[in-house]
Amino acid sequence: MKTKLKKFIVVILGLMILIPSVFAADYLPVQVYATDTVAGYPSALRTSLVNPNQDVRFVVEKPDGAVIQVPAQADLEGVAKTDFYGHQTKIAGKYDVAVVYPGSSTSSPLSTFTVYPDQVSETQSTLRSTLQMVEATKDVTFVVVTLYDQYRNPVSNHYVKLVSSRSEDNIEVLQQGVTDGNGRANFKVKSSFPGISVFTAMDVTLNKILSDREEVIFFAPSAPAIGSLYGANLLSADIGGDGDVLPGPVDSFEIEDVASTVKVGEELNVTVVARDKNDNVAKNYTGTILFSVPDDDNAVLPNNGEYTFKASDQGKFTFSLSLQFSKIGKQEIQIFDKSNFKITGEHEVEVVSRQAAIISPTSSDLSIKSPADGSELGSNLVIITGKGNENMNLKIFDNDSKIGDSETDGDGFFSFEAKNLSSGSHTFYAMSDTGKVSKSVTLKIDTIAPVLNSFDLDAEGSVVPGTRIDVEIQSEPGLESAKLRVQGMEQIMTESSSEPGTYEATVGAPAQDGDFAIDVILVDSLFNKSEFLNKGTIIVKSPEANKPSTVKNLTAVPGDTVIDLTWDDVIDHDTDIQKYKIYYGVSMDNLDKTAETLDSTAKWQLRDLTNDTQYFIAITAVDSRDVEGDIKSTIIAATPILPDVCENVDCGDNGACSEGVCVCDEGWSGLTCNVEDEIDDTMLPVDITLPVDTPAIPTPQPTAYDSTVMLTWTPFREVQAYYYKVFIGFTSGQYTDSVITQNNQPTVTIQDLVNNYPYYFAVVALDINGNQISQLSYEVTATPTGTAFRPSAPISTSGYYDANGNFVVGTTSAYNQNAYGQTMTQSQVTQAVKTKTGPESLWVIFISAVFAYFFYHHKRKVLTKLKT
Repeated sequence: MKTKLKKFIVVILGLMILIPSVFAADYLPVQVYATDTVAGYPSALRTSLVNPNQDVRFVVEKPDGAVIQVPAQADLEGVAKTDFYGHQTKIAGKYDVAVVYPGSSTSSPLSTFTVYPDQVSETQSTLRSTLQMVEATKDVTFVVVTLYDQYRNPVSNHYVKLVSSRSEDNIEVLQQGVTDGNGRANFKVKSSFPGISVFTAMDVTLNKILSDREEVIFFAPSAPAIGSLYGANLLSADIGGDGDVLPGPVDSFEIEDVASTVKVGEELNVTVVARDKNDNVAKNYTGTILFSVPDDDNAVLPNNGEYTFKASDQGKFTFSLSLQFSKIGKQEIQIFDKSNFKITGEHEVEVVSRQAAIISPTSSDLSIKSPADGSELGSNLVIITGKGNENMNLKIFDNDSKIGDSETDGDGFFSFEAKNLSSGSHTFYAMSDTGKVSKSVTLKIDTIAPVLNSFDLDAEGSVVPGTRIDVEIQSEPGLESAKLRVQGMEQIMTESSSEPGTYEATVGAPAQDGDFAIDVILVDSLFNKSEFLNKGTIIVKSPEANKPSTVKNLTAVPGDTVIDLTWDDVIDHDTDIQKYKIYYGVSMDNLDKTAETLDSTAKWQLRDLTNDTQYFIAITAVDSRDVEGDIKSTIIAATPILPDVCENVDCGDNGACSEGVCVCDEGWSGLTCNVEDEIDDTMLPVDITLPVDTPAIPTPQPTAYDSTVMLTWTPFREVQAYYYKVFIGFTSGQYTDSVITQNNQPTVTIQDLVNNYPYYFAVVALDINGNQISQLSYEVTATPTGTAFRPSAPISTSGYYDANGNFVVGTTSAYNQNAYGQTMTQSQVTQAVKTKTGPESLWVIFISAVFAYFFYHHKRKVLTKLKT
């Protein structure tokens, strides 16, 4: 109990502490998350749960203080996502990010993400030696290897190896040769042998060799005291100069190409020229210079504030777009020789705000004719033409930085090609040697293709063909055109009037099923074109048609090589049933045969089957759209057989079925053996007549055997016959009996006829209801032949009579049944054998007569019932 009470008190105290702090926080109730990335690669931004479709803005502050806003919208799950694109992440360091709602002054709590430097760049990384001339055996120099990525971000924690072109040099690794936070690895170098050493550096971590090289001269101790007087600069004087003047050692530095007025944050070109005391260029100067802007600690200095001249520089080097001021006001650029601070150079500039207009004194004697002021161009090559006084030497400036020289001709015209211009605003003017300045011309250059900031497809999952789908993208405002492309067809997008840079379109889903990619094509006002492939996918799927329901109550009636099928009509379907499809085979697992009905009638007969073989059958319905039910009916089984004519037929009290017919006791064979009614219509001769225009069955072909006649005929083809009726008579044209087949097979076998007596036969076709549908065929006659009475019966295990009349015991045969159709006993068989001759024959005759009498009356009774 005490433990529970303590826990309760702790929870209450915790809530009391937490609740005030939560309600006191002046933040939006949302968190922002960002992924760390590498310079030049995007960072994924997202929020915690907000309202679905909520508009938000991610506010990102870069390490240099620049602030970028990226709009986004929450999805249906309440999460807003977007990318902070790679062109905004070129500066390595910590980035701050928060979320604000449009129109609200409150933001979310601040989050941070890190942009790490990209891979080491072989071309941007540098080697620098503190001294280029070192006395051998005495002095040392320090070689600094600085690793940068392609965006000049220093790369730290990489192992660096320094290699000299001379094996005699001694290289001492400092701080284990690992780059520090500024990307620098330091090495101490000395040599006991005079000569020139070329140093090469390798990033061991990435196995990259830097492109930069550094030369150091080790001179002999007996050399003149050059180093004490001028350091490395005495030997750097040019041996030969222009004309007859030989330049001396470096005496000062001159700063060129920097205008007297510049804008804060503007990237400037700087040219440094080493000059001797006679103002000649000291072409062999290979010393190291240091840059400084004393009153602007955050100024960006060329080459990180230090540069070593190479022999190939010939005493003059231009640093492109490498100087940038961060503070407004008068600023002084200072340059010092690292070995002798007395050798200097200075240049003063006026730094103004970005919005300030730099007004130079203009002259009507000098003007720029083209390009026109305020124009926009889509090329980084601009041809500047103008007019001034004849034979004037001109300097051409771009954004207050000199980009080249020109001169007017004898007519005062000049022309200049400004090449490799960056995208953005450019202000050009020309200046003469006498200080005359033309009126400036400002234009905009845009060679950057439009960027797709976001893509939103208003379609979740699959859609049916023809569905109208809304698509929204975000890019730069004022595009010349924005289009969507689906299946090669382009759809124009329109810019939103309320949200510049937002473009919308409605497209129709393709008519066929499949996955279809959406491409975005953007063209800006200067016809810079971007194509973004597979930005979205439309999944089209047609609705499935309703399928017919399962067929029910399938039944089968087997016959001779046929099976008659019936089933219930499918009536609950939305379209008419066109036909039914029957699947059948000899295995329940493999219904490999099919048949189709001709119409929607719910019955069919499978033909040409094998008797005594079990068939498995199922059925489906097919509608008028040719759509088949997907679930088969219950599988049933049926076995075609050669049926017994009087199977399941009562031959009556006065006869019995024998070999397929009723054998009557009075000696007459037919379908029944009843004689109770003396006037039995079924026993009277019948004359068959049908309409003349009814087609007839082709003439049957009889074949006579011992007490048997088999009839065959061509199937009736005019309409479908389901049964056949065979008429039997003792007189031509008059028929006293008839037999109906159990199926539509065109054959019948009539048994138990009287041998040596002619019979007359005719056949008609019947429909499924037993109605006659044909005329009577031509009559045929046949006479069964035989020599003795022989009982026929099913198999008996007692024995049988062989062809010679001898009884064989214990073997099966088809001749083991008496006249009643019952299996003969052993005593009956034995008695029959014993009464072949002598007085016993009279008993045989008597008993046979009694059997015939009862058999005749029984058969008549059966025929009477059958006909009734």
